[in-house]
Amino acid sequence: MRLLMRNVLIGFMFWGCGSQRELEPKTPIPESPGQPSGKDFAQVTAITNQYCLRCHSTSPFLKSEAAWDASEAKARLTARSMPPGGTNEAKNLSDKDRSFLISF
Repeated sequence: MRLLMRNVLIGFMFWGCGSQRELEPKTPIPESPGQPSGKDFAQVTAITNQYCLRCHSTSPFLKSEAAWDASEAKARLTARSMPPGGTNEAKNLSDKDRSFLISF
């Protein structure tokens, strides 16, 4: 019984960490020096049209700055879970564009 309780406790310790691991970047994202003057949502739209629109054409987070800010897009870009690995979008999205989207 004692062994069973110990294994259950250890299992919960590892199980609880799973969601946090998904948000940690797999490789560091270069830091950007903040939002350049004149940056507007049109620049975000230009990048997301190229790398996100194919799968997220009806997603509200691509429609406005407020929706972008309220979404999980920045966290998913930081974690490199978007665009999904192995896709052309993931292969072609530069660190510069990724950092730009995260910093917006």
